[in-house]
Amino acid sequence: MLKRSMVIARKEMREAFRSKVIKYSFVGMGLMFGLVLPLLYGSIAVFVGTSPSPGTGTSSLPVPPDFFPGFTSGQRAYLFFLYAFIAEILLMLPVILPIYISADSFAGEKERKTIQQLLSTPLTDSEILLGKILTSFIPTIITTYLCILSTTIVVNLSWYYAFGAFQLIFPNITALIQLALVYPLLAFFGIITMVWVSTRANKVMEATQLGGVVVVPVLVVAFLPILLGLLTSLYFVLTVAALFAVLDYGLFKVASRKFTREAILKRL
Repeated sequence: MLKRSMVIARKEMREAFRSKVIKYSFVGMGLMFGLVLPLLYGSIAVFVGTSPSPGTGTSSLPVPPDFFPGFTSGQRAYLFFLYAFIAEILLMLPVILPIYISADSFAGEKERKTIQQLLSTPLTDSEILLGKILTSFIPTIITTYLCILSTTIVVNLSWYYAFGAFQLIFPNITALIQLALVYPLLAFFGIITMVWVSTRANKVMEATQLGGVVVVPVLVVAFLPILLGLLTSLYFVLTVAALFAVLDYGLFKVASRKFTREAILKRL
């Protein structure tokens, strides 16, 4: 199934990235999240004051006691902000990036009058659906992880420049698991929702507007750990990953059953 779905995905990705709008949006978002913001965060490290001795001082921030305990209070406050803004705001990237491509997946085919050609292929309904999902998922994940790699390099080098000693400040084990599990699961959730909306819309603009509601769970996932003081909780990250794994599996199963050629042709 995957091999046959990749036939559609490769073809669709080549066509999608012929568009300068899509190409520049991926490049622009990649530079913003992977270079500009990390440089901004990294430059703040230069101005972080150090306490007279490690671990001394108090902070008004809800910094957990086990969060970089050997550092000064000023450094820990900076790192808390670093994780709050980088690890959490980066969660927006795998949802924002694929919005237009996934909205265009079927609604665009309808607008261009090419949907009949797609549906006449010998692929099964599930293979067509998965191919459209992969069209958005593959470039999104590649761009997201390139941004994460760039962020890791910039932030850690900035810390070394600011304090004169190399220390791997990002990611820690909790953030690493979040990056490895939550990000792709969240991307899949957003994409499959947008693709499903696209099957029911006749115009890309309609699909984009209706599918914009997928940003809501992202906001919840991004800011709930901060509000509840669970920013460094490994159990919370694993719970979120398990929740989205179940949601993704269930959504794909439901979408596979509901997605049929006949249903799409009736809406033309």
